[in-house]
Amino acid sequence: MAQTPQATTPESRWLSPNVLGFGLASLFSDLGHELVTSLLPGFLLSIGAPAYALGVLEAVSNALQSGAKVWGGRTAARTRHMLPWLYFGYLATGLKALIALAASWPAVVLIRTVGWLGRGMRGPMRDYTISRSVAPSAYGRAFGFREALDTIGALLGPLLAFLLLPRLGYRPLIAWTGVPAALALLMIVVLVRAVPPVVKARENSTDDRAVRGAFLRHVRSFGLFSLSYVAPTFFILLALRTLGHPTALTTGALAVGLYALHNFVYALAAYPAGMLGDRIGPVRALRFGYAAWGAALIAFALAAELPFLLPLCFILSGLGTAGVDGLQSAAISRLLPEATRGSGLGIVGGLSGAGNLVANLAAGILFSVSGAAPTFFVVLAILALLGAISLPRHSAA
Repeated sequence: MAQTPQATTPESRWLSPNVLGFGLASLFSDLGHELVTSLLPGFLLSIGAPAYALGVLEAVSNALQSGAKVWGGRTAARTRHMLPWLYFGYLATGLKALIALAASWPAVVLIRTVGWLGRGMRGPMRDYTISRSVAPSAYGRAFGFREALDTIGALLGPLLAFLLLPRLGYRPLIAWTGVPAALALLMIVVLVRAVPPVVKARENSTDDRAVRGAFLRHVRSFGLFSLSYVAPTFFILLALRTLGHPTALTTGALAVGLYALHNFVYALAAYPAGMLGDRIGPVRALRFGYAAWGAALIAFALAAELPFLLPLCFILSGLGTAGVDGLQSAAISRLLPEATRGSGLGIVGGLSGAGNLVANLAAGILFSVSGAAPTFFVVLAILALLGAISLPRHSAA
């Protein structure tokens, strides 16, 4: 397929204003997002919500987020006015601070869903803009850098929750997340600039079929893996139940501390994972991420009966997340030409969300019926490992 020239900076200047802006915005946005995420299981229990409420929350949010990702991806390469949509996406995500006012779990679902619509819409637009701002040989580093800053924020959020929850309680902490949300939006307004729209070149049908076939093979593996990508809030819920006295603030703080460990490992590993992707190819590096996630799920299956394994579980899940999130986008960005890249990122994001929807619904039901079902985590681990095995062995990505 014939491609338009890359609108990129030299590799030596891969840390462009757009990459920096999205990185800093991710730091602040995820600080608030992960603080709320780490508190949600305990908050839902504190307002009398049943265990299946968490499954409904994650399922509804992910379902609508999936559609928003597809729309955001299709719009990214076609609009000359992407920045207002990015502003709206970051603003909508920040509305999750209103969960502090919720008196019932359906209200939490509604507010969280609005935030997830903004989060889903902005994701493919952000990744598309990053891919147009750096050289293809630096995709791993650029996406890894953004993921690293993202996870520094993701580490700070649970750490703040761990330190302040026993003193302040759930609602004041959740309300406070409006501050980092505003800072995230400010970073986008100040630093990020829209990339020029792509003028689609005439396509070579043979090359086009080859790229389409390679993309479909990646989609098959991404879709399979996404069925295993259960929300980390269920890991926190498992920790709450395993540690005992799940509604106690001290137990909540311990569970949040374990989640902070997950994010600490994630933050340390995200940029090295991106560097590895640049060195050996993002798809090969992605295989290690899938395998690490599968190992984490097996450890969680064992932790239901062996609580001392919980720290190892969260360490492995942090490694797995670091080896997946940025490299997914890097792999698709390297595989697809500019004219179809935005749509491809949206499709993969939507497919991942659909898989997460199934996994989270199943998790919510099983946690309500039988608690932390070890067999369920084993099944998820098998899906993750099948995704790793099915990734194409020979790929331009």
